[in-house]
Amino acid sequence: MWGTERRPVSNQGLQQIRCNSETFGAEYASKNLRERLALKGLREKEAPMRKWYWPLAVLGLGGIGALLLTSTGRRGLRWVASNLHRAPDALAGWNENAQRELDRIQVALNRVAETLDAVR
Repeated sequence: MWGTERRPVSNQGLQQIRCNSETFGAEYASKNLRERLALKGLREKEAPMRKWYWPLAVLGLGGIGALLLTSTGRRGLRWVASNLHRAPDALAGWNENAQRELDRIQVALNRVAETLDAVR
């Protein structure tokens, strides 16, 4: 087998190995400590939100269950499915109204800008 032959190691070689492992160990420990402290800071910042993961997940699953398992939820889902074909028309109408309102806002802002330029 390759690499299975044993070679004698001198005392100087063992000293070098110990020295390198101690240096590496100290560097690794300090780096590991810095990383753990940085992660601890992140965990403390995340802690207020992290405690809400399970309750929010349970609440979300409960809401999905209420939609699928209750007659009112199923009726609501049927209504959405039957009226989904009207959605593009309703969204197009809303889009036109929103665009008209944005145009009016733009005209008003242009008037304000012209007034400010005239004052300077």
